[in-house]
Amino acid sequence: MKIYVNKEGLEGTVTAFDYGHNKGLWINGVGMTHLCTETKLMAHLPLMFAKDPKEFLVICFGMGTTVKSAALYPDLNIMAVDLVPETFECFKYFHPKDQDVLKKKNIRLVTNDGRNHLLLSPKKYDVITVDPAPPIWSAGTVNLYTKEFFQLCKDSLTPDGVMCLWFPGGSTDDNLAILTTFAAVFEHMSVWRGP
Repeated sequence: MKIYVNKEGLEGTVTAFDYGHNKGLWINGVGMTHLCTETKLMAHLPLMFAKDPKEFLVICFGMGTTVKSAALYPDLNIMAVDLVPETFECFKYFHPKDQDVLKKKNIRLVTNDGRNHLLLSPKKYDVITVDPAPPIWSAGTVNLYTKEFFQLCKDSLTPDGVMCLWFPGGSTDDNLAILTTFAAVFEHMSVWRGP
């Protein structure tokens, strides 16, 4: 295993590493994510359904793959919000050939709780993607799967806006609870499984 960074911050200790040519991200010793196709799709799928999208919000930056994929659309303003600012610093380890992506004028990185960001901002978005840290029942993360949070996201969307939510699976009961709650706020939805 190769450790790229292990940095303690106010909100958590971030570890970026490579294990057998697979890159991973831990926060406080808990696996958050690894490089995968699903996080790319979290940009492309909702953009495919949005009408003339201009404003894109990513809640939970992680490795930055969703932001990197959204950056392929030159007319898109992208805001990424994460509670743990050290995750932004790890981007260069996960995407070494794309280090300049985060320097683009249409990308803004914000250190904040995603829910608080939406509560305090009058801004409307064409697309909101949310990729909460696992496990789904952990403190902070569980709030991102509530009806109140989904309604807050809906209220922060433009009239034709699209929301994309990742959930890592788990028990059938957990999955049904999330889907039922999401459907109570967003009457038109589809469920996609990663490749």
